[in-house]
Order: sequence, then structure tokens, then C-alpha cells
Amino acid sequence: MITREYRWKPLESLSEADRSIDLAAIQPLYDSWRAAKQRLKQSSPEHLERFTTQLIRRLSVETGILERLYDLDRGTTEALVTSGFIEDLVTRSSTDIEPSRLITLLRDQEAAIQLVVDCVTHRRDVTKGVIHELHTILTRHQDTTIAVDQFGKRFEIPLAKGVFKKQPNNPSRPDGVIHEYCPPEHVDSEIERLLSLLAEYKGDDPVIVAAWAHHRFTQIHPYQDGNGRVARALTTLILLQADLLPLVIDRDLRTECAFHAS
Repeated sequence: MITREYRWKPLESLSEADRSIDLAAIQPLYDSWRAAKQRLKQSSPEHLERFTTQLIRRLSVETGILERLYDLDRGTTEALVTSGFIEDLVTRSSTDIEPSRLITLLRDQEAAIQLVVDCVTHRRDVTKGVIHELHTILTRHQDTTIAVDQFGKRFEIPLAKGVFKKQPNNPSRPDGVIHEYCPPEHVDSEIERLLSLLAEYKGDDPVIVAAWAHHRFTQIHPYQDGNGRVARALTTLILLQADLLPLVIDRDLRTECAFHAS
């Protein structure tokens, strides 16, 4: 018998309770980073550029580890962050996939973050087109994924890039309990609502808005696969628009779950 631990429901806006969360304790961190960035920009633009480049590389590495696309040891991670995504820096023993494929995935993730930076630099609005573009870049070298039908049966299908899902993608645990995401027929309208609300929240605390957007995007799970990667890119975009640092979730902070769906 199939049971559902979570049933999908239409997207909920940012509540007054959300807005009333007291982030006064971290507000000085916002100001401190913005001031430090400005000083560095004026005194040593090349150091700021190097810092930004390495931060993008670290984010690129860690998001793939978080999504279980690959594993990578700490030493090689630091070498790649420092020197760039160069295949010669990766040994077969340092990762669980072929080094050439690792570098390909890292470059895709780096390209997606560069798109985010470009959107911020040129003040591009977050649109469905931007989200589709992010998904296309992030899944450029992923050809298939797993779909799950209404009976919980899993089957492999081609992964459409930059296209909303056509099949349900509800993950299930070994005991048969299903977590239900947005049905395919409602995805387009739900994303439209997400973007409409996001535009209204420009005056709210960016950390709260970023957390809200990440949760709601994941709740929709609009693509057949790659949703976690796109959600973190969207979160990064919101934080960078507010002149804050992007969210980098280190592998040691990853919560182990009973089931996982990207």
C-alpha cells in the first residue's frame, strides 16, 4: 500500500511570522561584509577578483557533492579551488567518478554561477527564461534521469533540459512512503506565482527571502532532475543581488536523509 508522508499543496507566500523572524544578531555581518568588499574593491581589485573566483569554484564543487553527483577529497578540492578546474589536478583515487567527467560537471556548475553573477551585474530580472537557462547549463552533460509514476514505480527517461517536468518525480523511501511534489500540470503556474511573489519581496530581509524561495522552489520541484542545483543557484542570485555572500553548504554540514531526490 502506498502512503504519502507529504502531500503537495499550492505555494504559500511569505507569512508575517516569517517576516517577523529576528535576524538582528546577524545584521552586523551584512554590514561588515559590504564594508570589507568595498575596501578591497578600492585598495586591491585583483584580490577581490581572486576571492570571488575561488568562492565560485568552491560553491561549484560543494553543490555537486551535496547532490551526490560525485565525491572528492579535501586536498584535491583545495587544489581545484586555488588553481582552477584542471583535469591534471585530479587523480582517480581522489574521486568516485572519472576525472574527466568530474571536471565537466564542475565546469557546468561554474558556468551556471557565472550566469547568476551576470544577472546580478546587468540587473536582469529573475524570469522563467533565466531559470530554464540555469537548468540547461547545470544538466548540460546529464542525459537521463529517473521518473516515478503514481504507483511508486521508478523508470528511466531522457532528461529534458530547460523544460519543466512531464512526469511526476515524487521520491519514496524503502518503506513505500512517498513525498509528493507539485504535479506536472501545475508547475508553470506555480513558478509564475513564485516569481511574482519574489518581485514583491525586494524590501524584505534577503536571507529570509532566499530561504523562502529555496524552500518553495524545492516544494514545486519543477524539473525532472536538477532541482537542488537550480534552487541553490536561485538562492545565490538573491543573496548576491543584496550584495551578500552566496550560500556555500559544506559537505560536512549536509544532513543525511532517509531518501534523496535531486
